[in-house]
Amino acid sequence: MGCVKCGKDIPEIGGPGRPRKFCGDICRKSVTMEIRRLDARIAKVEKDESNYRIKGAEGWAKRAAEEIRRLEARLAELVATQADDANVCTHSNGDCHE
Repeated sequence: MGCVKCGKDIPEIGGPGRPRKFCGDICRKSVTMEIRRLDARIAKVEKDESNYRIKGAEGWAKRAAEEIRRLEARLAELVATQADDANVCTHSNGDCHE
């Protein structure tokens, strides 16, 4: 199986525990940072979409909605890779209350 971020092979390690998804801390942290960036980008595009609708720029609003769907799909993909990782905070402000 390959690293979720870079695709490098992950060596098999025997014993108990969940399967590794990343080749190392750099890739794991990189995915965490990408999740935060995507979260912030989605918030900005949602705001832009709302402004476009208010101003009657339906073409721009439609493109913004498509961008939101694309970003949310990537975000869901990344969050799914880290669903078992209790050390990862996916809140854009870093505020985890778990």
